[in-house]
Amino acid sequence: TEATMSLLGLDDYVSALVCGNDPLPSKPAPDALLHLSDRFRVPPRRMAMVGDTVGDLATASAAGAGCRIGVLSGTGRRDDLAPHADALIASIDEIKVLA
Repeated sequence: TEATMSLLGLDDYVSALVCGNDPLPSKPAPDALLHLSDRFRVPPRRMAMVGDTVGDLATASAAGAGCRIGVLSGTGRRDDLAPHADALIASIDEIKVLA
């Protein structure tokens, strides 16, 4: 992930990463999201998690995330994600920065 981000020139846009090979329990355990919550001193209820699997959304629920967004451009299907998501979007391109 880090090598790809560097190749794409995205290093300056990402403050922290949690990847599958980090020494944390895997999804749907809440540990990765809670780790980021602690690192940035943001309570989970003020965080959103975007994911394309039920496991991603289950992680958000287990961590107490304030918003669970299912994205349909990945592996997840609408019928599978909808019961676990607060919102569904076609792709992450639909996420806009609010100024």
